[in-house]
Amino acid sequence: MAAKPISRRPALTVLREQFLRPIRNSKPQPATSPLRSSSSRKTQNQNEDEESQPDSKRPKSSNSKTAKAMARLINSKPWSSQLQSSLSTLSPSISNTNFFQTLRSIKTPTQAFKFFNWVQTMGFSHNAQSYFMMLEIFGRARNLNAARNFLFSIEKKSNGKVKLEDRFFNSLIRSYGQAGLFQESIKLFGTMKSMGISPSVVTFNSLFSILLKRSRTSMAKNLYDEMLSMYGVTPDTHTFNILIRGFCMTSMVDEGFHYFKEMSRFKCDPDVITYNTLVDGLCRAGKVEIARNVVRV
Repeated sequence: MAAKPISRRPALTVLREQFLRPIRNSKPQPATSPLRSSSSRKTQNQNEDEESQPDSKRPKSSNSKTAKAMARLINSKPWSSQLQSSLSTLSPSISNTNFFQTLRSIKTPTQAFKFFNWVQTMGFSHNAQSYFMMLEIFGRARNLNAARNFLFSIEKKSNGKVKLEDRFFNSLIRSYGQAGLFQESIKLFGTMKSMGISPSVVTFNSLFSILLKRSRTSMAKNLYDEMLSMYGVTPDTHTFNILIRGFCMTSMVDEGFHYFKEMSRFKCDPDVITYNTLVDGLCRAGKVEIARNVVRV
């Protein structure tokens, strides 16, 4: 008598329930994306920068009101000498807090860049964080030629005070990836290396995500080897989540399982995302028993 075929979907549901039930109360930390990791670091640096500015000692409510008023003006009028005069009246000196709050609220990258340049004429001293934020604004608006030109002008504009570092390149690599410009991401990574700027785990995570979304599995494997052997960068849990998901989604479940086993080598603890991704991939491939064993680990 022929055995009844295994229903993959119910198996997946059961396996997920078996795994999730014991850990629901443990409140695991979700894996953060490369963007979010950079963002976290960005926020921390921004706070430090703002606190270091003496004129940011004014009450935050005052700063916030001034910034909102400045942003409203900039968003409602074309850039002109009259607008600049109005801005000067609102804020004769620009505090770090006012600058960042205003810049975040400007709707177009063109106006944001004009404001960015104008504050410098008012005696505002740009730092790494302000350059990074302007680069992010260009990237989010998909104004990628402007973003690239801005990136490579940072050292000159800052008279060498701000040095290019991996996070600037990570921002533009990510923006290229989000715009579907896969080759530009790879080229920029090459430029970054040729300039002697060491990539970080955030850089590699962004590239893995870009490559695997395009099913460039061989390139992702080569990049993983390069990350370890050439740069000595240690992968994190998010690295493995990207790799496992990428290979499972391209029906290379064995390869995904290989990276799951690699996690222990680097003392990376699997999280809910890791297990859900792997279990889903194994069940889709019909490897339900292996999935059960993974859940029992």
